Amino acid sequence: TLSERVKIAALKALYPMHGSPRRTREVESELYLALTRHPNVTLKCDDFRADHSKYYIFDGKILILGGINIEDKENGRDMQGRVYQDYMVKLDGARYVDAFLAKLSGGETALDGISFGMNTKDITPHRFEMEARYLELIESAERELFITMAYFSPLPRFVRAILDAHRRGVRVRLLIPSHANFQSDTNRRTARLLLRESDGGIELYLSPKMVHTKLIANEKTVSLGSTNITKKAFGQLSELNIFVERLESAFVTRLLDSIEENHRISERVGDYRKVKYNRLLAFFEGFLV
Repeated sequence: TLSERVKIAALKALYPMHGSPRRTREVESELYLALTRHPNVTLKCDDFRADHSKYYIFDGKILILGGINIEDKENGRDMQGRVYQDYMVKLDGARYVDAFLAKLSGGETALDGISFGMNTKDITPHRFEMEARYLELIESAERELFITMAYFSPLPRFVRAILDAHRRGVRVRLLIPSHANFQSDTNRRTARLLLRESDGGIELYLSPKMVHTKLIANEKTVSLGSTNITKKAFGQLSELNIFVERLESAFVTRLLDSIEENHRISERVGDYRKVKYNRLLAFFEGFLV
């Protein structure tokens, strides 16, 4: 459509794809046609749903959800050579699927210390709860707070909540991609602000990977999924996160080990003046996110 072409042109101007192969036009491949014409496949793609969630249900018994899209770059590197880092969670058992579907239908179900948070326009009343649930995790932190975020806008409520956590003695660790594929200057603007206002007390880690993860954890609960800290994520997009109580479990142990490993391979920055960003790009990114 015309509006999509305008958006694509704006994105190309803001984020030139240096080194990417030249493409003249999109074509429907034989594989695509075979998939879409298969009698057992139903494809719904004509309505604009503003749906950013990622989940799969298999045979009513297995639920997989998280932040990973179906894209070549998620399995290796993107056109600029960035390696992606992200998570998907597998819940094995019909009762987890039932709990998820109950939530999707407007109910509220928790099971084995697991619950789901979502923004969705598909149920009545419309549910947009992820902003409040993220803030609850930050505001209830007593000892530690992990934030690993692909796209992080300087929303005043979140900046205040994170700084308040730091000031009451919570160890705050923030991990963002050093060079994100999108909104990189807004990310850096947010990180610089938090570093400056905390006098370097907040621990900032810049990852060499394209961190696509959206994760917030305190000493009681960890949440991961598709929800970024942006106006668009909280007010326009359908999103999905899983919330897991931090009990003694193999899952929580592996996840925390992974978070620590991502910190180890990243650059710790303590001086806000070393976090540079393009003010003009950050200004225009504000209209997109």
